[in-house]
Amino acid sequence: MESVRDLKQQLGGDIIIWGSLWLTHDLLRAGLVDDIRMLVVPVAPGEGRPVFPEGEPPLDLTLIKATFFPSGIVRQCYTVGRTASNDDPEKGIRQLIADRFPPKSLH
Repeated sequence: MESVRDLKQQLGGDIIIWGSLWLTHDLLRAGLVDDIRMLVVPVAPGEGRPVFPEGEPPLDLTLIKATFFPSGIVRQCYTVGRTASNDDPEKGIRQLIADRFPPKSLH
């Protein structure tokens, strides 16, 4: 990961990973991912590898752009912020949701 950290500092540009979940997971754990761009395809096969590493604290993602295509595919672009507390990942998820979507009164 040190070599990736060095590349980021030297190049000053983007380093793009296409289709390697293991490398992506390692870079996310190391805090070396600045943004995430993904295509969401409207198919639910019911199996597969998770996009984000399991057992890790939730990421604080901010949606910066979404593009909808007639096929139903959605391209989403997120910036990656701080990670939530590692003490209780479930609490971290609940807090992130509460912060982003505060309850609204029905009155």
